[in-house]
Amino acid sequence: MQKPTILRAVSCAAVFTLSGIVQGEAKLPMVGEREWVGYYAVVVSKKYSFGITLDGQGKLLITGKDGKPMIHDAVNVDFTIEEVSPDGSIVGKTIIPDSLESVQPASMKLKDVVIKGKAQDDVLFEITATETGGGLLLGGKISSPGTVKSPLRFSIGVRFPEITPFFEKSSEKEKDEKKQKREMEKLMKEERLSVKWIDGKSEKVSIAEPIDGAGPTVSGPGVSFLSGEFSRLNRSKLEIMAAPNSAMVVKNDPSKALMMGFSVVWRADMAKDPQSKARLSLQVK
Repeated sequence: MQKPTILRAVSCAAVFTLSGIVQGEAKLPMVGEREWVGYYAVVVSKKYSFGITLDGQGKLLITGKDGKPMIHDAVNVDFTIEEVSPDGSIVGKTIIPDSLESVQPASMKLKDVVIKGKAQDDVLFEITATETGGGLLLGGKISSPGTVKSPLRFSIGVRFPEITPFFEKSSEKEKDEKKQKREMEKLMKEERLSVKWIDGKSEKVSIAEPIDGAGPTVSGPGVSFLSGEFSRLNRSKLEIMAAPNSAMVVKNDPSKALMMGFSVVWRADMAKDPQSKARLSLQVK
């Protein structure tokens, strides 16, 4: 994740094109700052920047050692509509970018933002986002089920990219591999990932060995708090908290270690939170 790049109009435009943003297909207005081409709302602080793109995706950019946002190592925040089938399987509903709209103008502030939109099968939803002075509060709800008969729920996924330390290759292959192994072992001792379950129990999680993040060892009965410190995210401390009446689960490829990338998926308990007041908190320290 450690390839800090200066945010310039040209580089930003290239990044946004690769991420699938098509400015002509969105109703949301765009901020006037050229460093943030393709964004509707942005908040910039000393430790991080967070923005919502024209197609409704959140991007958390940690501030690098050079003081610039680490574009190539973005922590993506996905707002998702899930249909829960009778057999328990989950099917995501595709969000229609040109349906997204907000009464608030584009801004370099993130205060009580509400974005409304439509997903496939005429499902209507809302995304809420606000900056709290020390972090972010994110949420959302299903406004109308459209033509869907099965239960629907709103979820937020925080996707961490591969957090394996980056090493340059050298011509002295054997010597280089031994050196890299030593450096990797040293760095792995400094990586931190811990969770607190909804039952109050806390666990430190290994990121170096293959593990099923959704299993009982990591996610337990549900995660209420997750804290991580990773070298390739400039050793920033990221804290993710689920408000009461909501919980999180860690998702990854069970055949791989968490350092190869994982997601934290937040969902509210609709039976306990019928007004959709529960929120996901994101903080960078």
